[in-house]
Amino acid sequence: MSDESFGERTEPATPRKREKARQSGQVAKSQDMNTAILLLGALLILNFYGGKILEQMSLLNIRLLSNLHLRELTPTNLRFYAGQGLFLIMQMLLPLLAGLFILAIAVNILQVGPGISPDVFIPKTSRFNPINGFKRMFSMRGTVKLVMSLVKIAVIAAVLYWTVKDKVREIIPTMQLDIGAILAYVGQSCFALGVRISVVLLILAILDYVYQRWQYESDIKMTKQEVKDEMKRYEGDPKIKERRLKTQRAIAYQRMMHNVPKANVVITNPTELAIALQYEREAMAAPRIVAKGAGYIARKIREIAVAHGIPIVEKKPLAQALYKTVEIGQQIPSDLYQAVAEVLAYVYELDKSRAAWAT
Repeated sequence: MSDESFGERTEPATPRKREKARQSGQVAKSQDMNTAILLLGALLILNFYGGKILEQMSLLNIRLLSNLHLRELTPTNLRFYAGQGLFLIMQMLLPLLAGLFILAIAVNILQVGPGISPDVFIPKTSRFNPINGFKRMFSMRGTVKLVMSLVKIAVIAAVLYWTVKDKVREIIPTMQLDIGAILAYVGQSCFALGVRISVVLLILAILDYVYQRWQYESDIKMTKQEVKDEMKRYEGDPKIKERRLKTQRAIAYQRMMHNVPKANVVITNPTELAIALQYEREAMAAPRIVAKGAGYIARKIREIAVAHGIPIVEKKPLAQALYKTVEIGQQIPSDLYQAVAEVLAYVYELDKSRAAWAT
């Protein structure tokens, strides 16, 4: 592998790199998505709640204006009326503002997930550097943003033209209606136009988000050397890690071989596997494995067993079952009690026979 390949950003970002990018405010996000969904949400809320707002505004005007002739207009009275009017206006607009606030939070969470990037609020001089600003303007990202803006203007103009064109024939007859009907017609027309524009903007915003996502993944890509350095930094040097694992395996091997003389029996396959079992009636609820292995380790277990006079019993199915299902230091499972008990019973009989011959 050439050194040049280590300098090219071809590797997907690691979780650590993604977390650092998120903390610095570098996320895949489309501002057009926020604009389109908030505009559409505002239109839908006004469509369902607009009549209530108009009704409350009418009551507000009646309440404020009907009492003006009863009191002398003084700065104190004006402040009272202004404060009362602002309170009632905020009360009327509260559902709209609350709905837009919740919608804005939901859109941002859907795009970038929950969380706050504290580094975004830290002022950086690079943001005010005019040279960096020109670089951003004439970069690939800036060009795409400009093209998207021109496309949005063209699409909105086309939607506006076709909507007005469809309404031209209806405008003149509405002049003969009363003011309430005219306002209702204008409101319905504006709502239809706003929904069309919002839907078009939403489609463009989805395309923009797909591009922003692709651009984000490209920006945070890493070189092979960066990935290698990060693994060393957070997971340790692979060579040191491998050396540590070898040391741990050697210690575990020595401890296991030290426990073989404590076994009551060694069950074999006969040459491929060897499992050393220990059982003490007073101290153990069930026999447990003190050593096991295959190949070279199995041969060493058998050699130690022979050297210490531990019986070796050939039971192929039992040896395979114990080797696959039970780890060193664990007790045997209940479904193997019968088979192991038969082996231990044979060993105990063998020990009695040896004792009898010795006497």
